[in-house]
Amino acid sequence: MPFVCKNVQFQKHEKENWVVVRGEIYNNSGVNYRSVAFRMVIFIKGLPPVNTIITINDFSAGKKYTFEKPIEGLDHRLINTISRYEITPAGAY
Repeated sequence: MPFVCKNVQFQKHEKENWVVVRGEIYNNSGVNYRSVAFRMVIFIKGLPPVNTIITINDFSAGKKYTFEKPIEGLDHRLINTISRYEITPAGAY
């Protein structure tokens, strides 16, 4: 896989009542990218999926990027109802 996601965690925002997603994305593609956009889809039991974009600039081959993405509007009390998530590359240059 050219990009690998690890250690993804859903937590309560420090000051607000929404969710923050934290994790790591590794560039195993062998290519240096100026910018890569990843689409994250969060699946919650009984609700429509939540979509967001994680953008990484200057993502060099072999590097790890630690991300933190607030999901505004997604109440932290729903963390236990998240059934799965997907992180896929949406575009790169």
